[in-house]
Amino acid sequence: MSSRVKELTVFCEQGDSAKIKTWSNVPYFLTTTLEGQGVKVNRVNLHPKSSFFHQLLYKCWNVFAKGVFHQSSYRRSALYYRISDWKIQKAVRKFANSDAFLFTSFSFSTKPFAEKPMVQFCDWTLEYDTTVFHGISPASLSADEQKLMERQRRCIEESDLVVSLFPGVASHMTKVYRNPEICYIGNVVNSLVEPDRSEAIRQKEAGKAILFVGKKHYCQGAEQLLVAFRRLQEKMPDAELHIIGMTADQLRNVPDGVICHGYLDKGKREDCYIYYDLMSKCRLFINTTPKWGAFSASVEAMYHYMPVIVSPYSEFVNTFGECIEFGRYHQEQDGADGLCRQMVELLADDDFDSLAEAAHQAVAEMTWSHFTNRILNRIDKIVERNGK
Repeated sequence: MSSRVKELTVFCEQGDSAKIKTWSNVPYFLTTTLEGQGVKVNRVNLHPKSSFFHQLLYKCWNVFAKGVFHQSSYRRSALYYRISDWKIQKAVRKFANSDAFLFTSFSFSTKPFAEKPMVQFCDWTLEYDTTVFHGISPASLSADEQKLMERQRRCIEESDLVVSLFPGVASHMTKVYRNPEICYIGNVVNSLVEPDRSEAIRQKEAGKAILFVGKKHYCQGAEQLLVAFRRLQEKMPDAELHIIGMTADQLRNVPDGVICHGYLDKGKREDCYIYYDLMSKCRLFINTTPKWGAFSASVEAMYHYMPVIVSPYSEFVNTFGECIEFGRYHQEQDGADGLCRQMVELLADDDFDSLAEAAHQAVAEMTWSHFTNRILNRIDKIVERNGK
C-alpha cells in the first residue's frame, strides 16, 4: 500500500519493541511489519528498565516507598509519569520529522509537546479493567489509581486515533469517552512461522497431544485441565499434555504424560523451535480460565490449524460469535468431567481436518500486514485532514 506516512515514532511502555518477548509479541510485530512496509520506525522504550538510572529508581521505590511506607507501586506514581513525560518530550524533539506518534498504551500523549497526529493502540484501560473485569466501582481504587484513570481519560480524549485490540472494549470506551475516533480495526495473530496446512494436519492426526499456554495467573484453567486430563488418560492412555508458561513446581499433582515447558522465549532459537514444534503437532488447544483464556495464544494456535476449548469470555465471543465451528465453549459449571467429555469428542472426531481448517480460516485474515494497512490508512486521513 502507498501511504503518506513515511516515519512513525512508536512509544512502548511495556519495554523494548525490538524484542519479541515484549507484551505478548505485539510491539515487535507492529514495528517490524511497519518497517517491512517501508515506514521508518523510531523506537522509544518507556519502561523503567530502559536505563540503569531509571531501573535503579524503580527498584528503590518498590523496596522503600512501596515496601516500607506502603505507597503505590512506582508505575502508579507521579514521579514515574514525570520522568516518562520528559522522555516523550525529548523523543518528540529528536524525531521531529515523524509524521505521527504512536503509543502502545492509553496512559501517555504527545499533545503537550507536539501538534502532529497522535495514536494510541492498546488492549483496555484501567477503567475497563476495574468496572468490567473486576466489577468494582472506580471510587474504591487508591488515590494513585484514580489519578491514572483520569490521566488515561485526558490522553484518550486528546488523541487523534484510539485503537483497541478488542471489539467489546472499543464499544465500551465509546460510551465512557467523548472522543469520536475510538475504534476496533481487528485483532492479530502473533506467529513467527507460517504453517503448512497438509503437514500441520498430518502431524496433528498422528497423535493426541494437547496444548495449554498461560502463565501462573491462568493457574485456575491449568488445574482444571490437569484433573480432566487424568480422567482422559483412562479413556485415551496415549494422550499427552504440554503446558507452556508454567513449570511443574507451580502446579499441583502433575500426572505422567504432562510435560511442563515453563516460559518459552521466541527470541531464543531453542525455545522458538520447541514452541512451534508444539504448535505443529498438538491437536487441541485448551485454556478454560474464566473471564480471560489467553486470547493471543488461542488465535495463534487456531492459525496453526488447532481446534480450541475455551471459556466463553466476552471478547472471544465478541470476536468469533456465540457458536464456534472450530472447537467448544466450556461452561464453568460443567467442571472437569464436562471438560473431559469435550476433549474426548474433539480428539476422537473423524472429521478433524474440517475442524482444523475452520480454526485456521477463523483467523486467516488476522495478519499484521492487514492490521498495519488499516491503521496507516486511518493515519493517512488524519495527516491529510490536518493539511500536512
